[in-house]
Amino acid sequence: MLSYVDYRNTLTLIFCVAILNFISDLSGNYSSALIAPFTKKLVEKKDMEQAQGLISITSQLMNVLATFLGSILLSFFQKRVVAYFNSFIFLFVGIGFLLIKKDIKLVEEDIRNIKNNNTFKNTLTNFRVLFKDKNVFKILCQLSLLNGFFGGLTPIFALFINNNNSLKIISNPIKISLLSGIITLSMIVGNDLSSKILKNVSLSLLNIISTIFLLFISISFILNNLYLIFFNSSILSLLLGIISPRFSAMIINKYPTERLGGIITTTNSLLVITPPIASIIFPSLANISLIYSYIGFSLYSLLLFLLNILIN
Repeated sequence: MLSYVDYRNTLTLIFCVAILNFISDLSGNYSSALIAPFTKKLVEKKDMEQAQGLISITSQLMNVLATFLGSILLSFFQKRVVAYFNSFIFLFVGIGFLLIKKDIKLVEEDIRNIKNNNTFKNTLTNFRVLFKDKNVFKILCQLSLLNGFFGGLTPIFALFINNNNSLKIISNPIKISLLSGIITLSMIVGNDLSSKILKNVSLSLLNIISTIFLLFISISFILNNLYLIFFNSSILSLLLGIISPRFSAMIINKYPTERLGGIITTTNSLLVITPPIASIIFPSLANISLIYSYIGFSLYSLLLFLLNILIN
């Protein structure tokens, strides 16, 4: 049994790792945003949605491949060896950027820079720009909350399957992996179809439809129906896969190149913040009673509906 001191140290370590992971995600979003001005210069406006879909597909597939390869490497090698391997990958990426430095420099010369170097002021300015554009701000808030929902879905699903008798022949870890696989695959399909289907449906309407399926997921939990959870989660993920590239393309096409990096950094930061918050709120409700977390999903969908009405 762990002593109080051991438990306290472990909790502190987990908290530090969570903070470092959050900072890492924000840094990753910042570095990704730096590429946006080049994307705007190199990709035609009419092809931007398709390009963003391709970027999303690549990102999703690389995440799946990286997780798979990481689990294999940890099975055969020590953690230290895997850490060194990870470091060398960053080194190779850096070398790759050096090799294309001249080509990037040519495009960079056409990109104007904002003279104000105060990061905090730039962030506030970017947020005000987004807030003043009510349509963009509403879609961003909706997308942020929808994206955040998945942060709370997996831990609640892990608790749910302990009390569910469906698919007994499959172990609980496999069921969790199955849900994760369904979500990832549906998002990839959505990314691929983003520029091909529902082209005349607005992003706001797609977000509302997504909110309806979020409510259906909540009802599926209440009905204790595993199959409905899988089905509704796949549809919600498919819709998010369609929405995300269109929203990214809209942002890149809408705002000037010199402000684009900061705008995308701000939007991505809002998208990153919500999943860890949801992953704390819904399991906390489950500590009281699991049904409270299911009801919490319903209230969450209601919040999204209200958001659509209040922001006009």
